[in-house]
Amino acid sequence: MATNSYVSAVDKTLTIHRIGVLPVTDNVNGLYGRYVETEIRETLKGAHRFDFREVKDADLHRSLADYEENSALAKKIGLLVKRKL
Repeated sequence: MATNSYVSAVDKTLTIHRIGVLPVTDNVNGLYGRYVETEIRETLKGAHRFDFREVKDADLHRSLADYEENSALAKKIGLLVKRKL
């Protein structure tokens, strides 16, 4: 396994505890999106590094950018928890 030789200040302080997958969309009615989403989910569930969470309340009309720009949306679906350091 390759090791990363560069570690930023953010890498040193960031710890990811839980992870989820937003619904994957494509332009062919889910033909590829469903397969990709299933593969990502199964890979993450098999990795014991994170607490995998199902994202059930995600709005299919929102993009990843919407969730990145508005932390309240991410909190609403349970993927972002603000903790005191």
